[in-house]
Amino acid sequence: MPPLGFMYVGLGELCYEWNDLHKAREYLQKGIELGQRGGDIKIWLLGYAGLMQTLLALGKSSQTWSLFTEVEELIAL
Repeated sequence: MPPLGFMYVGLGELCYEWNDLHKAREYLQKGIELGQRGGDIKIWLLGYAGLMQTLLALGKSSQTWSLFTEVEELIAL
């Protein structure tokens, strides 16, 4: 499962670069989900970083801050 998580995060980053922000968001969320399910912290941290960047580009700053708080809580576990 970890390779699939990396693949989705990579696709999300690529879509972000191509300015397809909605597709980037979709892929990054899927990559985070797979990373968490597979237990690989690198995948979901990269996914969250990309997702926060994407949400900021979409003008969703309040969602970005709530996501940031969520990541802080996950790291503290």
